Amino acid sequence: MWEDAIREQGHDVKIALIKIEDLIIKSLISSQDIISNAYDSMTGISGACFELYGFDILFDSNMNPWLLEINTNPSLSSNSTLDKMLKTKLV
Repeated sequence: MWEDAIREQGHDVKIALIKIEDLIIKSLISSQDIISNAYDSMTGISGACFELYGFDILFDSNMNPWLLEINTNPSLSSNSTLDKMLKTKLV
């Protein structure tokens, strides 16, 4: 699992997850107006929105996360055991 890979490198999984969460929150905050306005213009409903995003994140050698991209239509199909486990937990 990915947690084992982080531990094997001598890093703390909890800290890695905190960094990922921080990156995702900041990304969503920075684009909140755009997301909200797009939803409002497409639906005519203001203030209520739910959408699933896929965040591709890469860690450098110092365990600093870097946002590669945000997918607005992430695939929920699985082609590996790990992929299936992660997406099943998500859903």
